[in-house]
Amino acid sequence: MTIIKKDLITKTLRQVLLIVLITLVAGLVSNLFRADKIPFVENWSEKTKHAALSGENLEVSLEEAVKLFGKNGAIFIDARPFEEYGKGHIKGAVSLPYEEADLKFAEVLSGISEDNVIVTYCDGETCELGMDLAVFLRDAGYKKVRVLLNGWSIWQQNRLPFEAEK
Repeated sequence: MTIIKKDLITKTLRQVLLIVLITLVAGLVSNLFRADKIPFVENWSEKTKHAALSGENLEVSLEEAVKLFGKNGAIFIDARPFEEYGKGHIKGAVSLPYEEADLKFAEVLSGISEDNVIVTYCDGETCELGMDLAVFLRDAGYKKVRVLLNGWSIWQQNRLPFEAEK
């Protein structure tokens, strides 16, 4: 009886393995013929995480941001909650908390052309509010939106101009 059970288990395992193998081969072959192939290896770096759906990297370096700031070449938008903005923000930046973007973006960006360069930022290396706001603004028609990653922290660390509500 145990020999029969062992044979049955072995036969079942072989069949399962064969089914998995056939499925794997079928999946690989079908991927070869797809127009939008699924990559076998993906780049999960921070830089690719901050790319638009088009593949364009929205990140702006601190050096670039400082140049834009120095020549008034961009509008800086703080994506953090208003309380955080009030404690301190890049000098001249406007507040548009991502959580309120739907309600307030028309008011905050009134008079700002869709062709203006906009730099969004938040605080912290893992903060996604700046990126989320940049994507939101891109979807709203603003063409030149960039993100300064960990913007508030690196701005302070480099002793760049800032202001706080009193």
